[in-house]
Amino acid sequence: MALEISSDTSPRCEIFNTFLRGPDKANAVEIASAITIDVQPILKELCETNTTLYIPAMPNKLGDGDVASNFRYKHDKDINNDVVKKWMEVLTLNSKQKNPLVVTTVSRSQRYLTLNMPDNGSIKIMNNLTNEEIPDLTQKFKDFLTVFDIESEKMKVIRKASEGARFNSYLSDMIGFMNMVNWANGNVTMFTMQHLEAHVETEGEVYHRAEYEGQLIIKPVSVNGREWKPKKGFQYMYFRPFSGKMTPTQQKFYILKDGQMTTVYSQIFKAISMDENETKKMVREFMVSHNYYRLSDYWVNDVDDAFTIMMILNCFDDDDIDLTEEEKVVKESLEVVYEGIMN
Repeated sequence: MALEISSDTSPRCEIFNTFLRGPDKANAVEIASAITIDVQPILKELCETNTTLYIPAMPNKLGDGDVASNFRYKHDKDINNDVVKKWMEVLTLNSKQKNPLVVTTVSRSQRYLTLNMPDNGSIKIMNNLTNEEIPDLTQKFKDFLTVFDIESEKMKVIRKASEGARFNSYLSDMIGFMNMVNWANGNVTMFTMQHLEAHVETEGEVYHRAEYEGQLIIKPVSVNGREWKPKKGFQYMYFRPFSGKMTPTQQKFYILKDGQMTTVYSQIFKAISMDENETKKMVREFMVSHNYYRLSDYWVNDVDDAFTIMMILNCFDDDDIDLTEEEKVVKESLEVVYEGIMN
């Protein structure tokens, strides 16, 4: 997919990228967008041995309001309900296969950094807690973009992908990738386990239990002073604690603990730096030791899918180090994806 900007109001174009290493490698399946493509390639990989499913989306519970963007398509009822159906197929199969499921994102309240993209083509890294720019991090991100020939004129185009977020990005997919690497690298103490099961509710449905009879199951919710209302006929996938009774989607979800984001942000800025460091090495080790499958929606509703591929590719910069033959193969596959989304 070339650089075709969308603010999520046109048909989506998800791509299931594969970075194959061989039959003796572990499988990492990351679903970083709504599933609007044929779900069968994803299900096929979930059936492979030694597979982990990674989801950069929070499993919201009923009463939280809207669900994570990866779990829905808000502009069309039929597409949305098909996305929900496919997610239920994924979660059902993953439960049956007993694959680990790792939630690699965090709640918005924990994402204290934002990439702001003004209309002049510049960028700023903002501290959400103080609403102030962090100049040294801004410069590091500018240097990173410069390596990939993204200057102000190109940023004026790229920023349009985040129009729906007022030209801001939480860099959530970069966070998700780094936490995938953390899990695979054995940093499991960064995560906590919740035993959950998915369930689907439809707008307009009511309870039939005597104590709640006639009440709407999905109700409008006020979030940060703004009211969210479910859309007519739309289905929503929520999660609840495992009841103890075996259900098709019940499984253990490993979710990043509160208080870990300082470490994660530090890793991201090391990964995009110009210098060789331990985080870059960790990323290379992950890519070499895994068959990595990633469902992405480049330039749809945000910029960070593309920036994530750029971050990974930056870790394979061979100006400072001699890449192994395996690392060269991975770098070449990353370059193919990068060229496809930028040209």
